[in-house]
Amino acid sequence: MAAIIDWEFAFSGSPLLDVGHFLRYERFSQSLCEPHFSQAFVAHGGKLPDNWRELVRVIDLTALVELLTHDELPADVEAELLELTRATIEQRDVA
Repeated sequence: MAAIIDWEFAFSGSPLLDVGHFLRYERFSQSLCEPHFSQAFVAHGGKLPDNWRELVRVIDLTALVELLTHDELPADVEAELLELTRATIEQRDVA
C-alpha cells in the first residue's frame, strides 16, 4: 500500500481542541449539535470532563487569538473573530 500523508495540520494535543473548533458557532440558547455530538464523542471513546463546554470554549479561544495575529485579515473576518472572542470571554452566545 502506498499513501500520501498531509501533516500540515497534525499536532499532538488535547482532542478538546477539535471539539472547540467543531462547536465554535454552537449556541447555548438554540443548540444544533448538542447533545448529539457529545453523546457520540463519548460513545466512541472520547472523554469529557464535567465542565467540558466551558473548557472547549477557552481552548478554542487560543485558536481565535492566533487567527487574529494573521496579517491582512479581511475586515469581515476580523469582525467575526472579534465577536467570537468577545462572546467567549463574556460567556454568551455569538451575536
